[in-house]
Order: sequence, then structure tokens, then C-alpha cells
Amino acid sequence: MPDPKSSVIANQGRQSLLIQEYEGLASDSIVEDFASVSNLQVSRCHFLTFVVPHKMGGHRQKQIKVARQTAYDREGKRMRSRAAAVANRFFSIPELFMYQLLLHCSLGAVMNLITDGGFLCQGHYARNLVKDFFAINQRSLLKPFVGDSDLVDFYKVLESSSSAIAGSFASGLLTPPYSLSMTQDLNIFTPRGQLFIWRDFLDHIDLVASQKQPGVDRRYLHTTHNHIVYHAKTKDFTITITESKDNSLFTPLIGATTTLNTTICTAAKFYSLYGGLLSQRRALEGWFPTPVRKAVAIGKRRYRSSFSTASWQRPCGIHCPVLWRHVRGLDGVGIFTWGGYDKQHGDFSEAGIPFSDTDMKWRLGDSCSNVNCPWRHGNYFAIPRD
Repeated sequence: MPDPKSSVIANQGRQSLLIQEYEGLASDSIVEDFASVSNLQVSRCHFLTFVVPHKMGGHRQKQIKVARQTAYDREGKRMRSRAAAVANRFFSIPELFMYQLLLHCSLGAVMNLITDGGFLCQGHYARNLVKDFFAINQRSLLKPFVGDSDLVDFYKVLESSSSAIAGSFASGLLTPPYSLSMTQDLNIFTPRGQLFIWRDFLDHIDLVASQKQPGVDRRYLHTTHNHIVYHAKTKDFTITITESKDNSLFTPLIGATTTLNTTICTAAKFYSLYGGLLSQRRALEGWFPTPVRKAVAIGKRRYRSSFSTASWQRPCGIHCPVLWRHVRGLDGVGIFTWGGYDKQHGDFSEAGIPFSDTDMKWRLGDSCSNVNCPWRHGNYFAIPRD
């Protein structure tokens, strides 16, 4: 049983305890359990709206009583004690309940919580709650790769080398509820000339380089200088360090075969080139088709992946494949500050911006099959170049 007093432990001490409790709750699927004992034929979030207190941390006994009564009305006396036990675990530490709820929210819902707060919590508290959620989720999912004791050093190397977590791992961090079904490969992008820093770090924590180094695939020769694969702490898990062709992390990012992998996470911030598609759980392939193995993995994570926009029922907007994009000044790039492992980076921190000055442009294709798109056969810039 979690200690109710842990909800008021300050800063790092509180977060450390919440991490331990959160990891235990995340594996229990308590939201599913809570919904099942109520047997309400409504959406999960509607049920939670009914039982969550307006001010976090208050009226715990009242909410347990509500859960008991709901279970009694629907299932009878046998289910009442089970509902009460689940409610006890939920409301004893309000933050844990919120973290578990966030695991079952879409990216759009999470961002709305940051901006609007809603009935759950307000303003600054909501934003800090989401930041803590992403920080804790990262820590939980990175441990199989580098181990718990080396996580702090991992983030220090990530920041000092101006590198970023990339690939499906980065996008998975932003797309609950299926983020716990993560890839077994951790991909890290690093600028040209920084590969040696990662070699030294991975050797220092006793990770071994794979004897099978596949080299750079032809699809990435124009964006990638080199990469190296290491065996992670967990069996069958790997860490791939990708060295950019130049000093920008943006260069290997646009070489991805699908928009799903155009998201990176630096030591302080998330950047997503196609955040709108990500929040819709939609993926669009680029010039090169996605390998079959990767396409199957995308399907398992509940994304709708397509090579064409023919099935899109709304105008493509900025995500139209024929639109030329660029990121000078980070225009058109979705950015979210999660604050870093030590919470030292504020929302306006300059730390972690990997490609703010780049002038490279790209697009996903030369035609669009969406009948609702006004730019189907155009040659336009999504954002003015000047």
C-alpha cells in the first residue's frame, strides 16, 4: 500500500518515490481494473471524470464511497470490496493516479491538459505534472538499455554531446497508451564528430559493441555518416548510435522512411516534425517504402500507416507530402519542454535545440492523392523561406 505522505515529499525525493510506485502501478493496468469493477457502459475517461476529485488530494474517503456505491449498483456486494481496494490504491497518492491516467490518454489530450488544465488540475500544476510524467516514463523505459545506476550519466552525455533519442523510441514516449510496448532498439542521433563520446560512455558502463555492424543503408547515405550498434543491458536489446552527415541532428531525421520516426528527444525537449500526424496515430511513408519488419511493428503499435494520402478525409494542411518544409528558426516544428532529468531547463531554455539554424529543405513526395487537398499537384513551401 503506497504511503499517502509521499504525495507531499518535495522535488527529487518525491519524484524518486513516485518513480518506484509508478513503475509498479503501470504494470498492473489499474485503469482497466477500475473500469471493469464499475461495469459502466461509458468511456473510460467519462467514468474517471465522475470519480476524480476536483482538487487533487482531497475527499479521498468520499471518492472511495462513490466507487463502492457504483460497484454495488452494477455488480453487487461481491464487487464492492474490489472496487474499494482499487480506489484506495488510486487516491492514496494523487500523482500516481494522474500518471496512470496519462498512460491512457492520446497526445492531443495530454497537450490539452497542459494548456487548459480542465477539471483535473489547473495551470502550472498541470504542466509540471505532465513534465514529471514524461521524465518518469523515460526513466522507466530506458532502464532496460543502460541500467538504473547509469541513467544520470546517460543524460549528461546526451546533453554534452548535443545528441538526441530518436526513432520509434522517441515517438513512443509521446504516444501513450501504447508507449509501454516499446521497441527493443534505442536509436541515438549525434552530430558529426561526437560518436567517440558515446563509444567511451558505452564502453565505460560495460556494454559490448555488436560483432555484426550492418553499416549505413543506402537509403540513409545522404544523411548519415556512420553508426555503430551496441548490445544493451537487457538481452536482445540494442543501442544504435547514428552519426549525422553534418553538425545538425535534423539531417538524419529527415532521412526516416516514415513520419512516425521524425521525432527526437534531447536532454531537455521533444521536437516533432509531424506532430499533427503523431497525435492522430497516423504515419505517412516518404520516398522510400518502410521495410516490412518495421511496417509490422508500426501496426502492432496501433498506427495507421500508408504510402499514400488517398484515404485522408480532410485537407492535408502542413503535412501534405508535396509541400516543401524547412526548419529555419524551428518554424513548423512541434516543441515540448520536458525539463531534463534534473528539472533545470525551463520552457524558454535554449538547451537542447539541435537544428535551429539549419536551412535544409525537404518534402515527402511529388504528388498528393488526397482529393480534399488544394495542393495535390503543387510545388509549394509550407512556410515562407524569408
